Amino acid sequence: FPVTILGCTSREEAEGIVSRGDLVTSTEETHWIGTSRIAGRALDNHIGCFIVLQVLHLLQKEKESLPFNLIVSFTTQEETNLGGGKQIAHTVPFDAVFVVDLDTATDHPHIHPHRVSPLSLGKGVVLSRDLKSSHTLFSFLEQVATSHHIPYQRMTHMEGDTNYSMMYNRGIPGMILSVCGR
Repeated sequence: FPVTILGCTSREEAEGIVSRGDLVTSTEETHWIGTSRIAGRALDNHIGCFIVLQVLHLLQKEKESLPFNLIVSFTTQEETNLGGGKQIAHTVPFDAVFVVDLDTATDHPHIHPHRVSPLSLGKGVVLSRDLKSSHTLFSFLEQVATSHHIPYQRMTHMEGDTNYSMMYNRGIPGMILSVCGR
């Protein structure tokens, strides 16, 4: 467990930070662990907001002119009743939807690899594919990632739900893009 808790990528890295028997705890504030990981409360939702805000910042910085209208929505209640997704699905006329979320890394000793898609921390964006996902959008993003040498992982969702379910129910094509976390 120390490797996972500390955000290390190997046992050797963890042993360079702590010794057997050391007490390892985490604070509630978002903070760096190791050199390339962060920890904090509600990262599932915060990381999606952060990524979308970074995209908007880059578009503004580069003065990019998009050939379409970009609508960004930060919603609530995804974990409880998809309330924010219900609201936005019925008020905004989307042509396509991308939900930015967090997926659970499955490269953990207590997750049975035969029950889930293999996902690892630091191995790239997760492109999710399930019965609701637009296969056209999935193929397009896979081609973009391949042609620009962007690392990505494929995820087949078998359970769980996101706000995209509400868009799907309205007939709006879309898919889920994620980063891995624990």
